[in-house]
Parts: sequence; C-alpha cells; structure tokens
Amino acid sequence: IMKSELLEVMRANNDHLIKKMDQKVDQGVMTLKVLIEDVRSDIKFAFEARDPHEEKLQHHDQKLENHEKRLTTLEDYTYTKDRLKP
Repeated sequence: IMKSELLEVMRANNDHLIKKMDQKVDQGVMTLKVLIEDVRSDIKFAFEARDPHEEKLQHHDQKLENHEKRLTTLEDYTYTKDRLKP
C-alpha cells in the first residue's frame, strides 16, 4: 500500500467516525430537548396546581388577620371596661 492510499483510507475512516459522532451528538441533543420540554411541562403543571392552594392560603391568612384584630379589639375593650368601673 502506498502512502497516498493509506492516507485516503485514514481520511475515509476519519470522515466515517466524525459522521457517527455527529449522529450521536444530534441524538443526545434531541433527547435533552425532549427532557427539557418534559421538565418545563412538569413545572408549569406544578405552578398551575399550586395557584388555587396559594389563593386558599391567602384567604385563610386574611381570615386569621381579621380574627386577630377582633381579639385585640375585644381585649382592648375588656381592659378599658374594667378600668372604667368605679
């Protein structure tokens, strides 16, 4: 085998290996794209499912705040009422 023939065979092998590697990289990229879309979908679903719960929590927090205000008002009234008695 001559040197030029050997170089030609090596180039052909190299081109073949490069094409194989490109295919594997492309497959990996596609797999990652699918996984990323799945994760995005899961995150979106999680946030959509969380919103109603967040609204309920805010509503309950508001109720608690209102009750605390009423308790404070009652405590103030009771304290003042007792102090005003002769």
